[in-house]
Amino acid sequence: MHRAILIQCLPALIALAISFAVLVLLVKFSGAKLNWRRLGELHRCQDGGVQSLSFVLTLPLFLMFVMFIVQVSQLMIGMVTVNYAAFAAARSASVWIPAEVTSNGYGFEPQNQFNTNLFAAPFGAAYQSPRIIPEQGTMTEQVTASSISHKYSRIRTAAVMGCAPIAPSRDVNFTTQEMTLASATALEATKSIYRSMVPESVANQRTNRRLENKIQYADRNTLVLVEWSDSLSGPNSLNGPTYNPVNHPSQGFSDDEEFVYKPYEIGWQDPVSVYVVHRYALFPGPGRLLASLLVRPVGVPARIRQMIPAEWQTSYVAESDIYSVLIPAAATLPAEGIKSRRPYVHYPN
Repeated sequence: MHRAILIQCLPALIALAISFAVLVLLVKFSGAKLNWRRLGELHRCQDGGVQSLSFVLTLPLFLMFVMFIVQVSQLMIGMVTVNYAAFAAARSASVWIPAEVTSNGYGFEPQNQFNTNLFAAPFGAAYQSPRIIPEQGTMTEQVTASSISHKYSRIRTAAVMGCAPIAPSRDVNFTTQEMTLASATALEATKSIYRSMVPESVANQRTNRRLENKIQYADRNTLVLVEWSDSLSGPNSLNGPTYNPVNHPSQGFSDDEEFVYKPYEIGWQDPVSVYVVHRYALFPGPGRLLASLLVRPVGVPARIRQMIPAEWQTSYVAESDIYSVLIPAAATLPAEGIKSRRPYVHYPN
């Protein structure tokens, strides 16, 4: 992940170096010099009209490059944060995928599987329809949408909470009713934890609203896709010992489901990749004109980028009246959890 962050931030670092060089040239061209004595006499000085003209001509350019530097530095913070969000979601996937989950007896997800028939996650909002997309010719599965399963909602919420620090805290015209249930639950937990850590925040009525704005924006503007594949390497895939065996010798002699190969099941230490795409809100100014040129989709293949909704391809977000740029990130971790014959069932509700 560290290498991916450095590669993704490289264009921004180059842009910063060029901007600082241009600022130095502008200062030299303007003829400005630091003179504390003359600065103290500035209010009654009637001379230096030529220098004033030079200052007036160069100041707008100077401010433009300063704003560009600020935007690029914030954009680099956004890249690091989204990469961390992808890593947090991958960690969540490695833990939740091996779990057996049920919700008051209505929804059931076996160990190492996603149940694509569950539909209980969001309150409202129009999200992509639940789907699993198998890759042609490979043992790869993809799962998207926030309403597929309890496991997926936990993975997605980890990415949303990871992106919340870089989301705007001002009102962006979203409501709690438009959030997924898992993100709304995480929001209430965040407010409770913040109040316990910063007791004086209780007196500030804007604190809760700012936390809501940040998490609501992150929930509405973060796309998460989970992909896994059978590694087909080592004894775990080929011979068991307990599940997802390929050509296991007991398949023809036993009715035990443990020995039946299921291509949609995630095996122990099979690679699980989580792709996170966040619509990063930009500052007003020149930075938004070049921001898309500075973001590179490191580790995110073209087939994943093609799944980004068409309305996300425009930089202007009309519903929030902001300009944004897509920051993609990816993280891959193995699924850690051997299927138990006496599983512990998790009740998320």
